[in-house]
Amino acid sequence: MLTLTSAQMKQAEQLADERGLSYRKMMENAGAAAFRYLSGRYDLPRRRCAVLAGSGNNGGDAFVVARLLLEAGCAPWVLLCAGQPRTELAEENCRRMLELGGRLLRPEEDGREFFACLREAEVIIDGVFGTGFHGELPPLAASLIGCANTSAAARIALDVPSGMDADTGRSGAVCFQADVTLSFAACKPAHRNPAARPACGLVEVLDIGIPGEIIRSVCRSVTPITPELIRTLLPERAPDSHKGDHGRLLLLAGSRCMAGAAMMCTLAALRSGPGLVTLAAPAGTARLAAPHLMEAMTLPLPEAGSGSLAAAAAVPLQKALEGADAWGAGCGLTAEPGVREVLSALIPAAECPILLDADALNCLRGRLSLLAQTQRVPVLTPHPGEMARLAEMTVSQVTENALAVARLFAKEHRSVVVLKGHRTLVASPEGEVFQNTTGNAGLAKGGSGDVLAGMISAFLAQGLSPRDAALCGVYIHGFAADSLSGRMGLCSMLARDVIAELPAVFHTLSR
Repeated sequence: MLTLTSAQMKQAEQLADERGLSYRKMMENAGAAAFRYLSGRYDLPRRRCAVLAGSGNNGGDAFVVARLLLEAGCAPWVLLCAGQPRTELAEENCRRMLELGGRLLRPEEDGREFFACLREAEVIIDGVFGTGFHGELPPLAASLIGCANTSAAARIALDVPSGMDADTGRSGAVCFQADVTLSFAACKPAHRNPAARPACGLVEVLDIGIPGEIIRSVCRSVTPITPELIRTLLPERAPDSHKGDHGRLLLLAGSRCMAGAAMMCTLAALRSGPGLVTLAAPAGTARLAAPHLMEAMTLPLPEAGSGSLAAAAAVPLQKALEGADAWGAGCGLTAEPGVREVLSALIPAAECPILLDADALNCLRGRLSLLAQTQRVPVLTPHPGEMARLAEMTVSQVTENALAVARLFAKEHRSVVVLKGHRTLVASPEGEVFQNTTGNAGLAKGGSGDVLAGMISAFLAQGLSPRDAALCGVYIHGFAADSLSGRMGLCSMLARDVIAELPAVFHTLSR
């Protein structure tokens, strides 16, 4: 099912309008489609209905539904929850409803009746705020929606439950708790967020007349990763939180000749916010790394004669994964037979989100069926050479068709693909592709990928979705490199410098 961000939805509506499907007609189609769905599910003419209407175009959709209810013989209570209609289409559809004999309840005039209607309603339709909402609900809307949430009525949200950010699924203190969300034209990212599912309920996508080729073309477009987007995604830290509230991360990394990769991955993760980080590594590597990782725990594992993991490491790792909120694997592991056996056992078994980088990706070559067995959508972080091996292509084929390769692989293998490069791409299984807007050639050094893998893994452990964790990781990783370039240039920048710059970057983004 296709997913459109709020910006992509606006683009689709604009393209449809340019082709002759007016905004007025799209609003009418949206309200009519919602009315048809609700009539079939709830026998509306026999039910007491309350329609919560906002002042924008989501309110306009609600006014269309209210008018159609009146025409069907139902007399809905229509509650103005965010002031008078302010957009042209909302005003027009409110007026049309009133001309049919509908009545608006205004808080300044009908305060008591407002809440009485919600208590008596059998069906509550939420059209207060739509896809453009961010932050906290205004006091009146929060009070009304809080009351609606305690009602025994069936609760239906138009497009997105009011109080929820359509692009992230985040909500403030109060959010409409829908039994059904009727999404117009396509799913929104919030509908895909597991944390938002309880508030969305059952999600049904309704056709509002936008041609399928427009929706597909918008989905094929690339969305830039902006600081505004990243600020909405970064995990928040409550003042009274403790380390257990911020996630437990297990990193499987390192081998005798690549202990540095394990240390950089772990240090980058520590700087990116998880409460507890454990480096699981071959015993010799774990002993070497431990003095440099004072804030992390280490899990020494059985190792082969070459200094890489032995197959017997699968048993202690399976136990360690039981307490992990996320798992990152691959940095400096090698692709020795023991490593392959361990990954083959653990990738299907892991119940937490996983990130696969470097040698973990190399171990997937010819064994992509493992991705279909993952319990959660995995994050893959290949550079073009690794992507070429996974997709059985040449490196030039990957670099010349990076957008199409990343999108197709993500969809075919139900993965979030971070295709690293000059402008790193993040592709989701739903067909979305984001392009990073930060970073520079100072990152063209060994260890940069290990830092990025640790960062994304850290965001997974803190509860971000695979897509959002990848977006935050690539943007902040590049931001740190851009900050450093002004002070040290590009030639001398090291991966460890990027790690050291992370606190300043997080501070900047939090303001």
